[in-house]
Amino acid sequence: MGAARPEDLQLAEQALNNAARHLAARHSLAELRQIVNQSREAFLWADQQAQLQPGPDALRRFRISERQLAEVERALALAEKGQESAS
Repeated sequence: MGAARPEDLQLAEQALNNAARHLAARHSLAELRQIVNQSREAFLWADQQAQLQPGPDALRRFRISERQLAEVERALALAEKGQESAS
């Protein structure tokens, strides 16, 4: 599998930012922190399951949890930055 094209990377980054902005707009800082913790736990579980029982389903769960964690971590960073700007 070759390297991702710059256009694909740019689209993926835009999608990540859009999802993060949507989450940041809908949740408080406390909620985002809780979602980050839950997402991190789900990611670690999916990672462990993928190592113990590799296969397409485990890889799919891992990738989904990895994406969700990235979105909510970005949302939390945006919300924290927004709160600092408001102070």
